[in-house]
Amino acid sequence: MYDSTSKEFQQKMSYWTKNTPLAAIRSDVDRKDLVENSDVAGGRPAYDTEIAGVIAMLCTTDSAWCTGSTICANGGFKFST
Repeated sequence: MYDSTSKEFQQKMSYWTKNTPLAAIRSDVDRKDLVENSDVAGGRPAYDTEIAGVIAMLCTTDSAWCTGSTICANGGFKFST
């Protein structure tokens, strides 16, 4: 989904992406198009498999103590540098 956004949008979002530790590009793991676009986008978007673990946990009894909280799957995004 993210890679279908415009280059202009990705460039505007790149500051935030660069501030997210798990968004660092892994040239030996990530798709070639993501590696090639990482200079514009500031890194890579999350894969569905990375987000699925958070969703799966919320569907189990392990999430019983989550009561209306905001659950983040943000790759370790930091709000300050």
